[in-house]
Amino acid sequence: MSATPNVNVLKITGINAISGKTSLNNNDIILIEDSEASNAKKKATISNIKTAVASVGTPGVAQSIHSFELANTTAQATVANQMFSVKIIPTVLREVTQMSFFVILAATQNVTLSIHDSSGTLLTGAYGSTDASVLGVRTITLNSSATLLANNEYYFSIWAASGAASANFASKPLYSNAGLGRENQSYASATPPNTLATGSTNKCFWINAF
Repeated sequence: MSATPNVNVLKITGINAISGKTSLNNNDIILIEDSEASNAKKKATISNIKTAVASVGTPGVAQSIHSFELANTTAQATVANQMFSVKIIPTVLREVTQMSFFVILAATQNVTLSIHDSSGTLLTGAYGSTDASVLGVRTITLNSSATLLANNEYYFSIWAASGAASANFASKPLYSNAGLGRENQSYASATPPNTLATGSTNKCFWINAF
């Protein structure tokens, strides 16, 4: 005798014969097989699915969140014991694990990228470093992932050590206002400060997060 199934199965001759529902409710139930529990039959609600999707971002939407389109680069600038930050407002929720910058003139400088909240406070572990020794896009992995909420304000920041030679990075002019971007002229540590400087800056750098 076959084992009794753990769910009741509705026998139908064709999926097309089932009545459809286009206005889904959070409490609507979907049958699933749990891949982490030997494909046991389980149920999930629309609300469960929304929560799962929100934890990693919006499907079908580009993963990158950047300070400006790379093709709109209008200048190149150096960073030497300075931290430049630019205000970013994501349009969708994103879990960020990596960030990038663009090298126009290479040099053996250490570069650190980081993410700060709207008040300028560093998000826990949301920073990482690499060097500027290769032309083009350079990518770092954050020490800890950061969840960026839709329609919330954040600052993306770049810092580079001074040395015998300075790299040039893709940049563009920025209207000088502390709400749009901030600059710390004397910052000289690869570990980002817990709080950004309050002074404004008149330039920003291409920084990408994904």
